[in-house]
Amino acid sequence: LSFAVFLEAVVSTQSTGVTREGSLHEVGVKELKVCAAQTLDIESGDVVVDMNTLGTGEQQNLVVSTSNGHIVCVDMRSGSFVFKLTNKPQHGPVSAMCTDRHEHWICLGTRYGWLTCWDLRFHLPILSWQHDKTAPVLCVSPSLGCGSNVNVGVQGYNEVGTWNMESGCKERSLCYGPTELSESEQSIAGVYSILSLSPDLTVTGGADNCVRLWNARHETTSSVLSGPRELLGRQVYRKSVIQDVEVIHAEEDVELSHSEIKGPVQPSPAHHHTITDFAFVKSTQPCLVSVDMGGMMKIWK
Repeated sequence: LSFAVFLEAVVSTQSTGVTREGSLHEVGVKELKVCAAQTLDIESGDVVVDMNTLGTGEQQNLVVSTSNGHIVCVDMRSGSFVFKLTNKPQHGPVSAMCTDRHEHWICLGTRYGWLTCWDLRFHLPILSWQHDKTAPVLCVSPSLGCGSNVNVGVQGYNEVGTWNMESGCKERSLCYGPTELSESEQSIAGVYSILSLSPDLTVTGGADNCVRLWNARHETTSSVLSGPRELLGRQVYRKSVIQDVEVIHAEEDVELSHSEIKGPVQPSPAHHHTITDFAFVKSTQPCLVSVDMGGMMKIWK
């Protein structure tokens, strides 16, 4: 099982899981048993990359993206296809996908660094552009409050870029660590998960095992929420404008980095593997959920 989403109907709640080969399994959350199973008609050698839901209540559909560039929308009640779209093969295998909160568009990222925005109303591609790093796209996420913007993380760079899908231009860059990485460092570096809380507040996680909160309006209040003890409270955040792009860079505080960590050493609550996903749970006590490649899930108040 590679991915899972929740489908909330009027009378019940189900979780749908999908394997990379396209096998769907609907599980009743209350009954904890498989309610239905089916197989997507995908090409031999094609694998599922990501999935999401469209609609609410009994009208929810499942959207699946595959490595060969197909976007498949499935009616979960009948199992029939609602639509099927195909990304340009020359843009490379699809590696990431996101949908906007109003379900007007889907954005795909590829292994060749290309991003394409699809209009869900007319089932047409609106714009395609290539990331300035031309590196594989690890994650795409809608920017809350900015309907035409997406946040993008790519392999080999400790950076989140905010891109305007109407112009294909980068507007903001959130980055940390050294700007020049060795070849071995680039092979593992990258931001794998991005969660936008507001137009100015963004949570990121990646290969450095840190949960970072970025405040684009008041950059000095940005911080590492969870990570190695030597990083907590020991970074400074500076804002600049480079070639019309607003850049916020997290740097080591030289004075604090040489000071001793006082007090007894407590077990670290931080992740020990690459952080791969976030969810923000709205309840009487809102909390942030993070998961990593080691299978660990952490809930933060």
